[in-house]
Amino acid sequence: MVSRFCYYSCKEVKLGGRIPFAYLVGIVLIFILIALDPLVVLLLLFGAYAASGPIYWLWRRQALRSTGGTGNAG
Repeated sequence: MVSRFCYYSCKEVKLGGRIPFAYLVGIVLIFILIALDPLVVLLLLFGAYAASGPIYWLWRRQALRSTGGTGNAG
């Protein structure tokens, strides 16, 4: 699909190697929440991901304006 907004693609995630313990706890908590009410939790997760692109675009645009940058914000 084509979008005007940049979304996080998870390509930078390195699966080989050590991960912090806090990440492991977070992953387990996400699975527990999904098990409690899958429809609602997955809807919220996908909605948050869908909203992250426009929010990040607005954040970058505001940062460029405040620093006086002339680069393309999106």
